[in-house]
Amino acid sequence: MALLSIDDPDWAELTGITTIRQPTYDIGYRAVEFLHERIEGVQTSARDCLLPGELIVRASTAS
Repeated sequence: MALLSIDDPDWAELTGITTIRQPTYDIGYRAVEFLHERIEGVQTSARDCLLPGELIVRASTAS
């Protein structure tokens, strides 16, 4: 059995749980960029914004 968490909370390192760390600053920055575009009246269709995450391997999934 393996265990994985999202967002890499502080307790995950203490307990040895593997996590996926999300680029939270970049997510917020892009969200504000998109919001400013909407406020300025830019009409765009729905779009994807893919940002790289980071896998932090710890004891819960190490072989």
